Amino acid sequence: MAAVFGLCGITVQEGCISVSPRLPAHWREVTVPLSVQGTAYRITVSNQCVTVTAIPADHAASARIMIHGHPWSVPATGVLTIALQKEARGT
Repeated sequence: MAAVFGLCGITVQEGCISVSPRLPAHWREVTVPLSVQGTAYRITVSNQCVTVTAIPADHAASARIMIHGHPWSVPATGVLTIALQKEARGT
C-alpha cells in the first residue's frame, strides 16, 4: 500500500491530508481508503482530478485537505473534486 500512496502522492501530517499525484500516464485512476482522526475517507486520484469523499458525509467539516499545496475543504455534501491543471499532472 505504501507504493500506491507514494504514486498517489498521499501523505498525512498533523491531521491534514495532502495529495500530490504522480500517477504513471497509463494508469486511469486509483481509489484508496484512508482513515484520519477517526474519519474515513475514500480518495480517488486520476491524471485529470482528485476526489476526496468523507464517509459518512457529515464528518466532512473536520477535513483538512491540501492538493498540490493548495488548501481545500470538503463541502457539506462530503465530496470534493478538484481538476488538476496540466502543470500539476506532469504532462
